[in-house]
Amino acid sequence: ERGMGGGSNKNRKKYGVRGRKTSSSIRSALKLNGGRGNARESVGNIVDAIDALSLQTGKFFQSDPLARLIFLLYLVVLHLWAFCLVLFHAHGTLEPASDVGPEQLLKHSYRHQDQVN
Repeated sequence: ERGMGGGSNKNRKKYGVRGRKTSSSIRSALKLNGGRGNARESVGNIVDAIDALSLQTGKFFQSDPLARLIFLLYLVVLHLWAFCLVLFHAHGTLEPASDVGPEQLLKHSYRHQDQVN
């Protein structure tokens, strides 16, 4: 008996964005295809390597729920740490310090000392 999903997931074809069966590379989306110079080719190779790594990482996270949980915990701890840095290390006042500014920089500059003498 079929459920409300209309069939099993095994029998469904996997389609990408807008019904495409194949995915195109980021290189083609950014128009970094070869034939336009060595710099574009180098950038295209780097983009392809990062794209392949991100796809492999996505497949790994899709197949391993424990890795997803550890990654999410890592993100939560990272955000809490950043929040604590901002909260506890922010200055109490919005007034600038009196020993910062162009005048104070000129006091310690060699050129300014030469002009005074």
